[in-house]
Amino acid sequence: MEQSAALLHRQFLFQAIRDGGTAKMRPVGMVIITTVLGMIPMLKDPFFGAMAVCIMFGLSFAAFLSLIVTPVFYAIFFGVHENAAGPEPEEKPIRG
Repeated sequence: MEQSAALLHRQFLFQAIRDGGTAKMRPVGMVIITTVLGMIPMLKDPFFGAMAVCIMFGLSFAAFLSLIVTPVFYAIFFGVHENAAGPEPEEKPIRG
């Protein structure tokens, strides 16, 4: 939401929420992929297997919450709609 707050002064709220989410998608996705792939060898271990499963699914669920659910609830709570993203561009008359 920090990214959305920083973008708010020069963009409309819906655009700020959307741009903030897409800006966080790549770094969070890279962390998830590397952690999950790093935990795969631990799945075979009887002692650390359960811990690896918990970390893999917990991190995936937390990423889903932070990337999808939080911006959606933010938009619902503040009443942001896509059609409120800004004024329609004005059509200029065609001079012929």
